[in-house]
Amino acid sequence: MLFFILGGLAMASAPDRVASEIFVGSGDVHRLESGLEGRLVTAVSDSSLHLLDVGSWQTESVAPCTVIDSEMIDLDDVSVDVWVACSDGTVRPMQWSEGVLYDYVDYEDQVVSYTVGKSELLGIWTDDAQSMLYVLEKDASQPLLHSIDPWTGLVDDVSGYPIGLVYDGFVEGAVSAGALFVAHGSSDMSKIILGTTTGTYNLESLSVSIEDITPSPNGGVFAIDSGGYLVEFQSTTSTYAINMNDLVDPTAIGTSLEEGWAVIARVGGGSVWTLNSGLIDVTKPELEFEAEATVIDIVAGADGYWFGGTEAGTLAVITANPWVSDLLASPDVAALGDEISVTFVVDIDADYVISVEGIELASGSGVAGQQVTAAVVVDDAWIEGDNAIEVSVVDGQLNEGHATTSVNVDNPPSIPLLMASSVGFADEGLILNFDGIDDEDLSHYVIYVSQTPFEPSAFKSGGPVYDGTTALDAPITVEAEPSTAVTYEITPLENYVTYYVAVRAHDSGGLEGEMSSVISGTPMPTFSASELAGEQGGCANAAGPSGAIVLLFSALLVWRRRALPIVVCLLAMNPSSAQADDLTSAWSSFDIVVGQLSYTEDDSLQSVYGEEAHNVFAVEFGPQLFRMLEIDLGISYAAVDGYTVNEFGVPSAEASRMSEFLLTGGLTFRGHFFDEQWVVPFYRLGKSRLIWQETWDGTEMLGKKDGVYTGYGVNIMLDTFDRGRASLLEAQTGINDTYITVEQYQVVFADDVEGLRFDQLGIRVGLKFDY
Repeated sequence: MLFFILGGLAMASAPDRVASEIFVGSGDVHRLESGLEGRLVTAVSDSSLHLLDVGSWQTESVAPCTVIDSEMIDLDDVSVDVWVACSDGTVRPMQWSEGVLYDYVDYEDQVVSYTVGKSELLGIWTDDAQSMLYVLEKDASQPLLHSIDPWTGLVDDVSGYPIGLVYDGFVEGAVSAGALFVAHGSSDMSKIILGTTTGTYNLESLSVSIEDITPSPNGGVFAIDSGGYLVEFQSTTSTYAINMNDLVDPTAIGTSLEEGWAVIARVGGGSVWTLNSGLIDVTKPELEFEAEATVIDIVAGADGYWFGGTEAGTLAVITANPWVSDLLASPDVAALGDEISVTFVVDIDADYVISVEGIELASGSGVAGQQVTAAVVVDDAWIEGDNAIEVSVVDGQLNEGHATTSVNVDNPPSIPLLMASSVGFADEGLILNFDGIDDEDLSHYVIYVSQTPFEPSAFKSGGPVYDGTTALDAPITVEAEPSTAVTYEITPLENYVTYYVAVRAHDSGGLEGEMSSVISGTPMPTFSASELAGEQGGCANAAGPSGAIVLLFSALLVWRRRALPIVVCLLAMNPSSAQADDLTSAWSSFDIVVGQLSYTEDDSLQSVYGEEAHNVFAVEFGPQLFRMLEIDLGISYAAVDGYTVNEFGVPSAEASRMSEFLLTGGLTFRGHFFDEQWVVPFYRLGKSRLIWQETWDGTEMLGKKDGVYTGYGVNIMLDTFDRGRASLLEAQTGINDTYITVEQYQVVFADDVEGLRFDQLGIRVGLKFDY
């Protein structure tokens, strides 16, 4: 890299030519802004916003409103907020990330927009820290400067805003050293220290007509005059100083304080000067560049690139870097192992490197004006989908240029992984499970089924034709998403017949992947726990809790799916002799408990649902007599999942679920002998009704069982640990005592019960409230 040491700054080579002009619109291209460390350039033309991606040299144009100006706030290394000032007094935040521009939307999916003023906006800027935006409104009497917090969207939340400026009119604005400078026309200049209401104005009348301004290294701004003057508005004195007076028809000015250059556009061309100690060094030789159209705005990018907006609708790339043109990759769609021909032209003798995803593929040297051709091979470094091929070039002065193109890699889908465990039997069917492949453009899978064994190598494409006796529609197409597991039931098939299964993947481009390994499975009759036990189900009348309580339980159950048959089963119960109407309700209790239960007496339930305990949730309530006797009514719910089994007890792949509602009613004897007794033992005895529902393979069975409920345990008083809170709780809610409840319980059904035996043994823990 060639370095200039001027004013203590290290600089890239001076921009000495317009390497290219990129068309973006038909009118003046102005209000240029560089952001994201020089990787994105925005401009305004034809009332639209234009964005140039410096990495790919691609442009995008949007018109979210009648665009006046824009400003960027960097978010991270790859994304930036673009704030658009509109003619109707509103500001629109948008986000640019990895080449795509997005709208911000609120929780109602409405595009976010902030109303700043009542009339047309003139410009938008951010402070040096990018912590606040400032917008100038064209007010009827004088321009108004508004503030916007970009993180909250609050307008004029800074004390003293909006600020009315002294001068009318507007030419251009620039932020320098924490202040906004506004050129109003002629020699009128305003300076507002951002974040405050402090404003100063030019203190002398200079016979100039300001055309454009740009930040100065001295903390003020450079300005060009239509008559050929380069002047500096000095921040400390608010006066002008003439720097040069022979520019000849200047049209725009820009500075790069990091690289130490000032670029001045003129009609028919432009000039480049070095900056020395904060001033334009007129003693250094002038460098010239020419553009096809007059440049009316200039902004410095990064890595030696400058950008000029022209009056002919183009963005001029002004640089000393080598320029890569006519970049082409052929073919632009390829697969693993294919050879790609990359051709391009450099305008300066330069060495080149061709890379994809940061990995070097080829290198060599190019001669100015002559086509370079290089061959690269698609290997594992390439990804499925679009791959950016970058050509980087370096000339003899170590100036670097670049260009990118893309090649779409469309490989056939990978092979689905099928193992012996990927297939399970069902009644007259097989259930196939396998992990999805992660191909980006995956479209669908095709499942092949045959009674005759086959090998994948026998089918370079497609697969066997189904040769079974059932009406199976095969091969079977299954829609797919990348990396999403697949479960598919292959039915109808014939029981006790072995079938062979394989899978191929297809992508959206029509490519077919290789066939998976072939696995086999044999359908067999399956049995639920109900079927194993010879359970008939049904809801015949039997003794149980009272009809009034049944109605209450029914209301609690209606939220459950398929609740109606359960409610019907509940309503089939007859009233019992246990009546609560005659009991005093002076004291009552309410319990919330959770626990675990396990089946202890039924081989069919254990065969389908296992021997492990499963969770149960319950609520109980009822009146309390003299603290030592309670009438408790309760309902609990539990559900356990399993798989149907064959005649030998081997689990199938058919899912099954047992849902239980246990209704209880009975007496609880409590050893509660004195006030504030902190440990209260208890024993419970009562009747129970179990409403159960088993579902499997699209079938369901509903039934009930009546039994006896017993339990014993202790209530541990919590009030003892914080009397003050207990008193406050009683005053606010009426709850006298609060306990932790620990209980071991058992439900035993009649010995002569037919079908399933739901005898249960479990432990429950919960909270008990006496009130």
